Amino acid sequence: MPGQLTLGFREQMNQITSFADSSNVYGSDVCEMRELRQFRGGRLNSTNIRGAKSLLPQTAENQECKSPSGLCFEAGDARSSEQPVLTAVHTLWMREHNRICDKLGRLNPQWNDEKIYQEARRIVSALMAHITWNEFIPRVLGWNAVNLYELNLLPEGYYRGYDETCNPTILNEFASAAFRFGHSLVKPNFKRMDSEFSEVKGRDLKLSDMFFNTDKLYEPGMMDDLVRGVSTTSMETLDQFISDEVTNHLFEDKNVPYSGMDLAALNIQRARDHGIPGYNHYRAICNLTRAERFEGLKREIAPPVIERLRRTYSHVDDIDLFSGALSETPLHGGLVGPTFACIIGIQFRNLRKCDRFWYEGGNPLIRFTEAQLVEIRKISLAKITCDNCDAVSHIQRAMFDVPDPFLNPRVPCSALPAINLDLWKERVSCTVGNVGIEIGDAKRISPCTMCTCTKEGPVCQSLKIENCFHLAQAFSPEAILKDHVCKVQCAFAFRAFKVAEEERHL
Repeated sequence: MPGQLTLGFREQMNQITSFADSSNVYGSDVCEMRELRQFRGGRLNSTNIRGAKSLLPQTAENQECKSPSGLCFEAGDARSSEQPVLTAVHTLWMREHNRICDKLGRLNPQWNDEKIYQEARRIVSALMAHITWNEFIPRVLGWNAVNLYELNLLPEGYYRGYDETCNPTILNEFASAAFRFGHSLVKPNFKRMDSEFSEVKGRDLKLSDMFFNTDKLYEPGMMDDLVRGVSTTSMETLDQFISDEVTNHLFEDKNVPYSGMDLAALNIQRARDHGIPGYNHYRAICNLTRAERFEGLKREIAPPVIERLRRTYSHVDDIDLFSGALSETPLHGGLVGPTFACIIGIQFRNLRKCDRFWYEGGNPLIRFTEAQLVEIRKISLAKITCDNCDAVSHIQRAMFDVPDPFLNPRVPCSALPAINLDLWKERVSCTVGNVGIEIGDAKRISPCTMCTCTKEGPVCQSLKIENCFHLAQAFSPEAILKDHVCKVQCAFAFRAFKVAEEERHL
């Protein structure tokens, strides 16, 4: 849809936030947020299921819904019902939010609904960002590109790279081409696996039958079966080929012949609508050589693929960004080639560097405590899955990698590190020595030291002593002599104290 027409050239409008802020869970505007909330105990709305954990809330207003029941699910992103495994992932994060809310409510009974909701949202956003940067991005880009684009997370302490002048919005090239690389990874079927990770024979779900058809998720054990299946089966190879399920049967109406759409064609046309230059243009931007002829692509693209591109495009400059970059040989340890890695790397670097609320940030007004950050850094997608499925008791530690008996074995869920939410119990007072201080208050705990009680604990500062003799009149010599800060600032006066002490003892 065209955006506004009066403030310059015409531009498309964004439907979701650009930040890595878990808007797919909470929505991208206030109206969506309110629609998804229970307004009790900080929790999100859900659909209760007998004998199982809750599913996402239902809606009968989704115009694309094809479920026989007429109902699809609602989440922070309108596409949550697009296919069942995507719906399952949305469901896991809704359950994680509600699980954290229940725990925070027990730890802090004085908190109201709004306080619990906002704190749980803050934690869930941090967990999702940590999993994305720690587990997902390295597998997409490879570690060389992670290092090149400064995407390494910190093992401890706070991130100091925030830049208030940089632009966090999504690059058109990222949205219209580069981050659509995953369309090449789509498999035509979703396998189901039981509690022993044995394939449920004859029960695969065909992707083209499942577009906006969520009724299957109401079947007992279905969500767990799909999660086990998708975590066990390998993806399709990332190359210039895309499954027939999405190139001929995307959003197909089974009653209307040839009604299916072509996802690859949509991607290419969308990029053209957005005015994205050709693939060769981005080779130059991303420090590859700009090709004068098709033969100039041979370092990044295999000769048989170059030949297909030659038969499709009249000139090397005509190659679309999506087609050309998807044809590149993947980087070592990654999924994408150098051009997509460049665009994705720049985008994720900006999403971190330009985000004032980035979870590793050190702003004293909004940061997590260092102890809380340690807990967030423990979390993995495997643990989120364990905590929020109904009956998944074993899973591989690295869920983005297929299981392997030696390199990535399945382990009991209890063996995976968990976040200790006890560290979010709100502090109501601090104790320094024998002095109690209420939260937000400050007290002088010694003649030359003042402590303030904050949510992160007591913060003590040395006082600047303007007149040591006035200090001596306010505090006893014994108290002053015990305070090392006083000794540094009033050393000359100690002699008088000592003389007075000696004369008193004589």
